[in-house]
Amino acid sequence: MGASFSFLSARGAPEPRRPAQYQANQYAMPLLTYHSPSAIIIFRRSTELELTCSFRLVSVRKMSEAIDKVRGVRELPLFPLPVVLFPGVPLPLHIFEPKYRQMLDDIRVSNNLFGLSYFDPTATEQELPPAGHVGCVAELTETQALPDGRSNILVVGLIRYQVDSYVERGAPYLVAQVSYFEDDEEDYTLLTDCAQDVAETFTRIAQAVRIINDERAHLPDISDTEPQRLSFLVAAAMEIETDLKQELLELRSTSERLRRLRDMLNRAVKSYEERARIHELAKGCAATVGSAFETLVIRFPDLKRFGRSLLFAVNQEYATRDNELHEGDEMAIFPPVSGGA
Repeated sequence: MGASFSFLSARGAPEPRRPAQYQANQYAMPLLTYHSPSAIIIFRRSTELELTCSFRLVSVRKMSEAIDKVRGVRELPLFPLPVVLFPGVPLPLHIFEPKYRQMLDDIRVSNNLFGLSYFDPTATEQELPPAGHVGCVAELTETQALPDGRSNILVVGLIRYQVDSYVERGAPYLVAQVSYFEDDEEDYTLLTDCAQDVAETFTRIAQAVRIINDERAHLPDISDTEPQRLSFLVAAAMEIETDLKQELLELRSTSERLRRLRDMLNRAVKSYEERARIHELAKGCAATVGSAFETLVIRFPDLKRFGRSLLFAVNQEYATRDNELHEGDEMAIFPPVSGGA
């Protein structure tokens, strides 16, 4: 299974403008938005690994602090969305549906907590997430109220929960009784070995992505991140099927989550590093048929067996290796042909 990466920023979310899919916020950061019936989920459209200071502090928060924040909280307002939130990971949201505006008002005068439950209404006939499902507590950390009653907010994943049952409290939004849980205790030495592998491979991919995008931002050192936190951070950064993200969230074994992530990263790393090499080679070479062919050889080594016997065409006309290539040109490569009538 292939995987790509989208690293979230902990900076404030801008007001989206429909129907544009790409837009810039006050920091001129490109965004990709997903419109759901209840909110607009705002993602960084970037492959730069950018962990801001606030993100870094959140990601190393001890689980005991999370437990303290939910101690005594047996009921949670629920916000079903087609996205998976992981503990320690920030998520900017744009709130516009009336019932979730009410939910926002309610939590702001209580504990700033609600449950974010993965739910895609287009993929099921159910009207709400089933009892027993697993979600993540979202802690409200920043709010930007807009004149018309909508809001841009920033939440951070706190701790996972399992819904025991739904309760009726007269609210326009879902409320559930929940139980909180952490990963099971495991041998820390074994966890650190696997976590080191994940951190190293993840960093290799981040460095390759940085080259591909001509980024110069400094990459933070994640090698000393606590194993469970690292597993959540990497799972959040990987653009994989949302159902698979949900499976990773539900796991109660840090080692199993790390093993699955390590397998996915190992399958992806060579491709990213290859693309980075091709990108650097292309930047350093003149745009000719020969230089384009050399980049293809890196990706398709079997082409080497033809030596210099291959034939080239540019825009359906025969060309030599010295022919220049321009934007929009189409280059074709043909194997040598022998025989005939």
